[in-house]
Amino acid sequence: MELFKDMKSKVMSASDSTSDAQRKKKNCLFQQMKLEKLRHIFKGRGQRLKCEEFPDHAGILEFGFGEGDRVDRAGDGLESHPRLIDTVLYRAADNNTVMRQARETISALSPERFSISLSSRFN
Repeated sequence: MELFKDMKSKVMSASDSTSDAQRKKKNCLFQQMKLEKLRHIFKGRGQRLKCEEFPDHAGILEFGFGEGDRVDRAGDGLESHPRLIDTVLYRAADNNTVMRQARETISALSPERFSISLSSRFN
């Protein structure tokens, strides 16, 4: 609280002008000081992204629903939308692979302590 009061007094005593522009500038400076000095969330904290933990995850999922579906389960794999000339692939109507089966492939090829939720796999 003392640090907060000191910051506020430094910013507010910088100039005694009461114009709107000066007040906005003081408020902006004060907000910046609060972010720098009173930060509760430190840089580098939190969970690592799944793409950083296991970069091949997306490729394995694509293989599981694409070629893996054709080879292992006699499905049609992935296909692009007929009206799109883009290379975006979607799951075919008669794709026989479900996320549980793709998870088994990921578990077999992933690092030892890698875990991922179902919603993250769909994303």
